[in-house]
Amino acid sequence: MNVIAIPLKEILRDFFFSFASDAQKPGLERSIRASGILNPIPVLAVEGGWRPVAGFSRIRAAESTGLKTVPGRVLSPETPAWRHFADAVLEHAATRPLNLFDKARIVDILRRAGAPDAEIVGCCGEALELSASAPSLDELAGLLDLEPSLRLHLERFPTAFKQASFFMTLDPSGRKAAADMGRLLQLRPVELTEVVRTAWEISRRDSRPLDAVLAEASAQDSRPAMNRNERIAALKNGLKRMRQPRLTEWNESLNRAKNGMRLPQFCALTWDASLESPGLRLEALLRTESDASELALALGDSGTREGLCSMFELL
Repeated sequence: MNVIAIPLKEILRDFFFSFASDAQKPGLERSIRASGILNPIPVLAVEGGWRPVAGFSRIRAAESTGLKTVPGRVLSPETPAWRHFADAVLEHAATRPLNLFDKARIVDILRRAGAPDAEIVGCCGEALELSASAPSLDELAGLLDLEPSLRLHLERFPTAFKQASFFMTLDPSGRKAAADMGRLLQLRPVELTEVVRTAWEISRRDSRPLDAVLAEASAQDSRPAMNRNERIAALKNGLKRMRQPRLTEWNESLNRAKNGMRLPQFCALTWDASLESPGLRLEALLRTESDASELALALGDSGTREGLCSMFELL
């Protein structure tokens, strides 16, 4: 193994082969100050300096700690650069899982480095979790077309390809609106996909911009001092009203009538929210004679009868 001391100023800063998050590893700078860089950085000799194939966090940490040189393991120029990078990917994947966007960047880097698709599948297929049911190389690489702000938000969470690929159907302004809403409410990908898909359906039906639909849905319940969960629930309820205004109006009327009745706490009055199945369902868990008497009294109450009659009219 050919290991030499390389001046940091001679390491190219294009970081062509960097695919993982730029987040600094905890304690890395402290470790380097105490012991230096123990694992040499694999590098390729190129015109103008040295191109690292891995070890980008170590390079950044070395700069932060004031090191002037780093140990570099010089890779063979006779082996294609993409092959060296594939080896680094496999080494990384053996100790840390690759997220969806890591995989997208890896495919893109391998292709730009000249790797044929068949070779990518052959050498990195397992690390990229490629299979007949998994996204293709083109589909993975296509995720990099998403707006950086949206990618950055999705990458903070475990994201499935099905969730990320939905956003590819949106236009740039729609993707920006999705990213803004995701950041505002800290929506996980599954929540963001649900919210934006509903808003997108409304925007297509009404020929309105997606951001306008999301803004209107959010404004329908803008009580001050709402917490995150309350704001998300308010947004979903606003979208529900916009998506099916008549159905939402009926259900809200049914709930008002129900809340106006004085039913015992051991009673549950429900109905099919889709209103496809007519009728009301009244369930009561009676434990004592007094429960039975309380239920009989409640059902005989004029307010309860009026409430039930108004609900039957709606149904």
